[in-house]
Amino acid sequence: METALYLIPVTLGETPVSQVLPAYNHDVILGIRHFIVENVRSARRFLRMLDHEFPIDDSTFYEMGKHAQADQFASYLKPLQQGFPVGVISEAGCPAVADPGAEVVAMAQHKGFRVIPEVAIQLGDLFLGVGVDLLRQGDFLLVDLEFHIASLL
Repeated sequence: METALYLIPVTLGETPVSQVLPAYNHDVILGIRHFIVENVRSARRFLRMLDHEFPIDDSTFYEMGKHAQADQFASYLKPLQQGFPVGVISEAGCPAVADPGAEVVAMAQHKGFRVIPEVAIQLGDLFLGVGVDLLRQGDFLLVDLEFHIASLL
C-alpha cells in the first residue's frame, strides 16, 4: 500500500457503509493502522461498521479534536515518515472540509507527502466544478494553501 495521507469519508448517522463507500475504499481502509481522528470513539465505531473484524487493538489513533493544537499534528505524521499509510477520519463525513483535518493536510503537503482523498459515492456533487480531474488523479489541493502553511509555521 502506498505511503500517503488518506482522507477517509465516513457515514453520517446509521447509513450502511455499503451505500456510501465504494468497495475500493473498503480495501484501502483495511490496510491502514494509523488514524488521525476528530473523535476516537466514533472513529472506532465507523471502522467496526466497515468491518466487524477490523483490528482496532492493532491500530493507533491520534486525536485532533475540534480545537486541536496544530503543533501536535507534526508528531501525528511520523508514521508517514516511517513508511506507513495514515488515514484521516473526521466527524463531518468528509475530512479536511471545514475541520482540523485541513491543517493536517496542509502540513503533510508541505512536508512532501502525497494526500489521497477516498471519495464517497454521494460526495461527487460536492466536487463538481472544483477539479474533479484532480480527484481522479489522486491529488488534493487546498484553497489558499500558502495561507494554511504560513499559519502552521
